[in-house]
Amino acid sequence: PSHSCACCHPAASSNMAGFLTDEQRHIVNSELLDAPKGVIRILAAAGSGKTTTLKAIAGTILPGTARAPSKWHTMYVVFNKSMQADASEKFRGTFVDCQTWDALANAYVKRHLNDGR
Repeated sequence: PSHSCACCHPAASSNMAGFLTDEQRHIVNSELLDAPKGVIRILAAAGSGKTTTLKAIAGTILPGTARAPSKWHTMYVVFNKSMQADASEKFRGTFVDCQTWDALANAYVKRHLNDGR
């Protein structure tokens, strides 16, 4: 990778829990993740660690440590197709569905047009 994010380096990934910030650990350990339903939205600036946080929750950083049950459906929404392809690769085999805003909007409009609304 062209950057030094610890989550992109296999040697560091086995020790990733030590690389999470206090804020990331708070989210990963949150009781909200144990709720039967609901929406958890993580808003933060670019490069702040949202993907790393979701990877920790999904168990891709520390295999076998997924915090979320398999019944979860998690949507990771990005701005363009290139970012969507990159995110899809990062979350392959997990409960995380990567979409662009355009794809999400198109699906919503099609669904509501088909319902006659």
